[in-house]
Amino acid sequence: SSISKVDLYLDAEPPACVYGNPACLITVPLPYVLDRNIVSGTVYQWIVATDIVNNRIPPGTYRVRVCSAGLTTDCDSSDQPFTVWFPGI
Repeated sequence: SSISKVDLYLDAEPPACVYGNPACLITVPLPYVLDRNIVSGTVYQWIVATDIVNNRIPPGTYRVRVCSAGLTTDCDSSDQPFTVWFPGI
C-alpha cells in the first residue's frame, strides 16, 4: 500500500565523541516537529530553521526524517546531515 500522508521531523546529530571530550555529555534534544499530515508526493516549502509553530530551531547539525503520518516506526532519514546556522551568531 502507498503512504498517503507523512510527518516531517528534524533530528539533531550528536556531537562526535572522543574519550574525555566534555561535549559528549551534551544531551541531544528531542526531534523538532516540522509539520504533520503532509500529502505525500507534493512539494513542501519549509521556512528554514523553524518548527511546526514557527519557533526558531537553534544552530546545529541535523537530518530530516520523514515518517508515515502518526507513526514513528515507519520512517526514513536523509543520508547526510546538514547545518543550520545564522550569520553573526
